[in-house]
Amino acid sequence: SLNWADLLDHYFHREPWLRDVHDQMLDAYRGARAFLRATPGMPMFDLPNAIAIGPVAQARTPDRAEVARRLRSADVALAPCPVETFGLAALEAMACGTPVVVTPGGALREIVSSGAGLVAQPTPIAFATAVREVVGLDRTAAAHAARAQAQRFPWSTTGQRMLALVGSLVGDIDRLTNDHAPQLATVG
Repeated sequence: SLNWADLLDHYFHREPWLRDVHDQMLDAYRGARAFLRATPGMPMFDLPNAIAIGPVAQARTPDRAEVARRLRSADVALAPCPVETFGLAALEAMACGTPVVVTPGGALREIVSSGAGLVAQPTPIAFATAVREVVGLDRTAAAHAARAQAQRFPWSTTGQRMLALVGSLVGDIDRLTNDHAPQLATVG
């Protein structure tokens, strides 16, 4: 996780109220049994209970075959963001045969079908319940359903649909701006 106390200190170090808030935050962090520090990430020198986990990211171009292998090896992929716009990572997991658990906000609820995963409210209990249910599915059937659903969204179709949508919006914008465009006078 991020050490929000250090971020706050970095941006507001000159504010008179900072010390009290910063100390309260550090006390809360130190009071936790463990503070998980994703690596690479911010150093957390003030937190003796910080445990480095990861690496969660690497500064290199990923090997596509390795990414696909890792996605296939997962029991379930999670997309907990409450406002995911399209959900490419979830779709990639499905294309590799990994079922997903997603939130109902955004577009992901539209790509999850029966057997390919579940839609759950973005709360810890709802997500945990959905993960248990997905993990309990027949692995072969879930992988087949996930791949079949992902195949409904190839780049060619997705790109054409997006261009059509943008084209219709541009037409609406042109019509609206032409109907309501200010009349400009030339001085000359």
